[in-house]
Amino acid sequence: MDKLKQELNSLIDQYGTLDNRTIAKSQELDVLVNKEMRLTMKYRVRPYSLAWLIKNIAKDILGGLVGAALVVLILCFVCLIGGQV
Repeated sequence: MDKLKQELNSLIDQYGTLDNRTIAKSQELDVLVNKEMRLTMKYRVRPYSLAWLIKNIAKDILGGLVGAALVVLILCFVCLIGGQV
């Protein structure tokens, strides 16, 4: 990807931004950037996803909102303690 960026910058310097060669190289780089973004988003884990999973499992196992609330409180406490270490 870095090589394509350098080639694009070189084409911009030589021919400007509106030249067909520059536009083609820019589109080539766009394809790679989009692939990289899709891979990044596919494997991205949101910080709250684990808490959501634990809360829902606890809700099923412990039964009802009381069990889920208890687990959420425990998670909050663990996060607070972990942040202080």
